[in-house]
Amino acid sequence: MASSVIYGPKLAEGKTKIIYAHPTKDDVVYMVHKDGITAAVLMAEVAALAAAEGVTLQDRLDAITATYGRHVMAEKSLRMAPADGAAAVARLRAAPPTDVGGHAVTAVEWFEEAGLLRLSLGDSLRLQVRPSGTEPKVKLYGEGIDCEPAEFMEALAALLV
Repeated sequence: MASSVIYGPKLAEGKTKIIYAHPTKDDVVYMVHKDGITAAVLMAEVAALAAAEGVTLQDRLDAITATYGRHVMAEKSLRMAPADGAAAVARLRAAPPTDVGGHAVTAVEWFEEAGLLRLSLGDSLRLQVRPSGTEPKVKLYGEGIDCEPAEFMEALAALLV
């Protein structure tokens, strides 16, 4: 293994917590929470603990579902020019829908730092929309508890075009 030098000023100053590190052919790679690496490491730990207790990972997931409900996530992207995407989200923010896909919108929230608009459809469904900061598209996210958000995302997408 090569050098264990911490790269970047925030890492060197101790302002960022390293949550995973591994050696590569030429150096050591330090990972800060990015692109699901933390989730992957934690899921490996959950699987190892489940195996040590004589249950499967599926058994663990079934127990979580029985306690908290089945959480379903969906994602959709609409290709459009960055200016058009920002304008579409701004229009939706200025005049939010009262219903999406035949279900009433019960709450509307704006998250300025992310440029993200969240629409709640009751307690078990949230739809979120934001323009991409890096690509010519608008991103839609759906989160449902014991329901499928995909059909509602289609209805939300129709409101943007």
